[in-house]
Amino acid sequence: MSVNQNQIQKMNIETGIQNIKLKDLTINHEVYIKILNIFDLVNHTYDTKLSQFNNIEKLRGVLDSLKSGIKMSYDPPIDNIVSKFALYVKNPAPEQKYCRFNDSCNELIFDENFKPLSIPPRILHDVYDSNEVDQLLKSNNYIITKINDGTMVTLYFDKFINRWLLSTVHKMDIGDSYFMGNKCYYELFYECINKFCPEFASRTKIQFVQNTLNLDLDINCSYTFIFHHKNFHPCDQDGIWQVQCMNLLTLCPFILPDVSCQECVYITSLDELKSYLTHTKFGFILRSKSLEYHDIIIRSSHLDFLRNVFYSAKLNCRGIDHKNRYIFLLFVAYLTPDIREKVRTLINVEKEYALIKKYIDQVVATAMLIIKSEGYSVKINKPTGKIADIIDVMIDKIGIQELKKYSTNATFISILRDYLSNVSLAYEYTLIYYIDNEDL
Repeated sequence: MSVNQNQIQKMNIETGIQNIKLKDLTINHEVYIKILNIFDLVNHTYDTKLSQFNNIEKLRGVLDSLKSGIKMSYDPPIDNIVSKFALYVKNPAPEQKYCRFNDSCNELIFDENFKPLSIPPRILHDVYDSNEVDQLLKSNNYIITKINDGTMVTLYFDKFINRWLLSTVHKMDIGDSYFMGNKCYYELFYECINKFCPEFASRTKIQFVQNTLNLDLDINCSYTFIFHHKNFHPCDQDGIWQVQCMNLLTLCPFILPDVSCQECVYITSLDELKSYLTHTKFGFILRSKSLEYHDIIIRSSHLDFLRNVFYSAKLNCRGIDHKNRYIFLLFVAYLTPDIREKVRTLINVEKEYALIKKYIDQVVATAMLIIKSEGYSVKINKPTGKIADIIDVMIDKIGIQELKKYSTNATFISILRDYLSNVSLAYEYTLIYYIDNEDL
């Protein structure tokens, strides 16, 4: 059933928020109507523009009072007006964690008039009921696509500032930001479009100028893509795929004719799907055809490895930014032998590994000279704090300029402490040999 804007306005919308059931509508219609309910609830209280900053704060309070985990973020107010805001999910109550409304608040963006600017795909869940998913597969209740490794962004037009923007599930406007390397999201998106979608690039006259995107595209739609670019994703092949395009006036999805879609497959059981995981590189996405169920992501071990090493690694050291993120991630990978060797099979890291090895070797050798001169002894079966203390003092004196340009010395202290406390790695770099044989 398709629902246009007039039909939505004519619907008898309850203000209770909690008990709305529109099973014959798509999830996006349902979300939009529920959002309108919240706005209506707040409008009953306030006569002034709802987009004024004070009322936006009140609206955020209403969302918090629902205790559903739905949160709001918004741009700084201009002339006391909030030009756009987004709804996302964070730490929902256990009973609300998987509600249908929450699933659609995946950085769902609205303008100052509370019209949708960006409608991304629903949240993907990696925790699921195996029996339920198996039954839904057998009843053909999922649209199943192969995962394309990459970064998901939604392209949308902000009429308040008259610009095309890119959003992710974490940020409304990320286009001029950097993640890894010397190119921002806009530039990487632009390069992928030009390389892999030449007809789309020609039709839309897309340009990347002064850290902004310019293109001739329907501004009443939002467009979600996944792009894979070597700057963000050092392994595997580059590409770009459309995920979900939405008409913001009719709230209906559509497909771009000149951008590749994700590959769909037909699978009828969970066992069958899991058996295919060994033959597909990244895994599968299961998009539910019913509002009653959640969208599921089942990742391959290869994708889990990439996420752990390159995408989701927690960088708790000081001095890490987009300029040195790659070399630092390789530094951390290098200190774990099995990860080091697997990375080596995926990408050419010999130059970086040689720099890292040179740096570590000199740290270890210098540490051992100081340890010997100070008369310290080292227990083989457990770490010693004395080594860490020495490293803190002497690390600034090591002049490996090739690696210094990537990072500040302070960044590596905690990693080096872990290294020098790891007996297997100490053996590999002859730390124990130096101590036992007093050859220094």
